[in-house]
Amino acid sequence: MLQEEPAWKSLYIAAIFETDKLKLQERVLCARHALLRHLRTLPDTQERRGERDRIEYALAMLDLLLRAQKPPPADAARRLANDPNSASKNNKRGKIEKIRGGHSRCPVDR
Repeated sequence: MLQEEPAWKSLYIAAIFETDKLKLQERVLCARHALLRHLRTLPDTQERRGERDRIEYALAMLDLLLRAQKPPPADAARRLANDPNSASKNNKRGKIEKIRGGHSRCPVDR
């Protein structure tokens, strides 16, 4: 007898293989909801540990997929542009700081 595929699995696969950026977030959120709902129904027993681990892995992959689609924070580009050590040759502030003998600061510290 064939075992029925869980509903979350088809939603997860649809989210992972979605190429339309406009649909991606909706597919990921739907898959996350289905995975979390299924995870809550699983008993926390040794026999189900493998399934719980696979679901937690799938949730982590969906989170990673969402983060990869988001643009970096606006201030990250500005900090990089103002970093005297950046690779940009047109970075005037960096050139001025080097001429003045200024010390570079880590962009995270700003």
